[in-house]
Amino acid sequence: MAETIQFTLEGEVTLAYFSGERDSRHILIDDNGARDDGNPATVPASTRRLEAYICEKLGFPNDAEYDEMFKKLEELRKQGLRPVEGLPDGVRENVKLRISVEVLP
Repeated sequence: MAETIQFTLEGEVTLAYFSGERDSRHILIDDNGARDDGNPATVPASTRRLEAYICEKLGFPNDAEYDEMFKKLEELRKQGLRPVEGLPDGVRENVKLRISVEVLP
């Protein structure tokens, strides 16, 4: 059975809309002000996307997934090809999540 990973993000975020992107709506985290599991954020002050934060907490991509992506990209390079634009270089399928969100006043 897979290990359960639990985390809570509490603090201010920014809702952003980017008209030039396919997925134009993003939730941006200000690492300087957000708190992770009740402890001050340990990463340098910056802004990143919520989905990046979640992937980091889940350990995606791990070393084996990185190795597989680099192998695939190297094989394409040797053939003089490039990755298909808009498709991910690596995926982890069948991940089950339950995300609780509470908007604080």
